[in-house]
Amino acid sequence: MKWLVRLEIDDDPIVPCRLMNVFRRKGLKIVTLTMSAGPPFTVLALVDTPESDIDHLFHILRQTGGVRHVTYYLPQAGAQAPLMFLDSETDGSGVARLLQAFPEARVICGSSGKYVLELPRAASGSLSDGVGAALLPLARVRSTRADAEVACGPA
Repeated sequence: MKWLVRLEIDDDPIVPCRLMNVFRRKGLKIVTLTMSAGPPFTVLALVDTPESDIDHLFHILRQTGGVRHVTYYLPQAGAQAPLMFLDSETDGSGVARLLQAFPEARVICGSSGKYVLELPRAASGSLSDGVGAALLPLARVRSTRADAEVACGPA
């Protein structure tokens, strides 16, 4: 099962190394991975792991040194998802076309052609393949953040 994991981390270069070690030890298959220099420094990873392992992984990641916040998103089957994961070209033209088509949409976070976007409900039901990128509807499942707003570094 695919999950989008969003991690806010310290700016220490050892933290991504620790994360890669956790991913390796826990047998996560990394589908896509991107990091952005913040603040906050952010790691977005689309991973493939069984649902039975995700709670254990959540607790390990939130206790890993240098990790400030952990948020999990699960791909949502319905077309009315408020959040989308956009796997676009590295030049960002896919996200630019999406934001032009839906001006009320906003980028939550992104880097290197991988973006999490918040779309108005009406827009999420009318997306077409004209974006030129792979769109994955998401539902926020769990987070260490108490607030609903998820901070992110520059897009």
